[in-house]
Amino acid sequence: MRASWRTNATPLLMSEEVLNSTWESRKADDGLVFSEYDRPVYFYVQGFSKEDEPQAGNSVALVYTGLRWQVMGFAMHEVPEAQDFWEWQMENFHAFWFRRHRDDLIIAISDPTTGYSPVGVDFYRVEDRGSQFGPFGSLVPMQLNNQIGRGVFRCDLAEDDICDFCSNGITTDNGIVVSGYGETCGSAFKTSKTIEKVSKKCKQIKMYLDTCCPEDARALLKVVGQNTTVKDSNAVEKSDLILAGKKDDEPKDKEEDAVG
Repeated sequence: MRASWRTNATPLLMSEEVLNSTWESRKADDGLVFSEYDRPVYFYVQGFSKEDEPQAGNSVALVYTGLRWQVMGFAMHEVPEAQDFWEWQMENFHAFWFRRHRDDLIIAISDPTTGYSPVGVDFYRVEDRGSQFGPFGSLVPMQLNNQIGRGVFRCDLAEDDICDFCSNGITTDNGIVVSGYGETCGSAFKTSKTIEKVSKKCKQIKMYLDTCCPEDARALLKVVGQNTTVKDSNAVEKSDLILAGKKDDEPKDKEEDAVG
């Protein structure tokens, strides 16, 4: 598929888990989103350490190159005088030739993927290059704790998918320590806004409800109690029906013998 530099895609905001950096897709002056191979190009916004922060005028972008996502450094990309150069480069983008002549620009690569999003895809930072290494160089996993299959990037969650911890805010004290790792009500609440309600972390955090927002804890217990009552009621009703069915199925000869 031929790469296209602009598409009608909707601009997206994305974050990276380890450094908590943020990335965004951008629209050109004509209102179309910068894209390659029908995937948005994500530009780094903020969150890097001071050493990794791009120099003034430079930019870092996450680009799909036909089989992998690559994190690339674009020198002078933000300088007005270089706009025509980069415009031509990206409109005529081809992964093989771009890498062949601009290999030093590749900061990190992903596992091979045909997906339309970098979310859930594992990435590797290019640490060094040389004849003893593979085609992209010496690679270091970027995932949190080097976990395989965790991925690095995540999109902003929809409201309904966000962990529902203390929905009405912290009603006790943000500074109350709730775990042996120094986690507080405030930090737990902040974390909850970045994770899904179906995750294990959300379930763990919700153990602090009674300490951080007692009202939410009582409301949850009330809902759980109601559901349990309904389930128990259904179970009793089902049991009664089973017993009634068994009585109907009992042999009639006992009744007839008693009559005789």
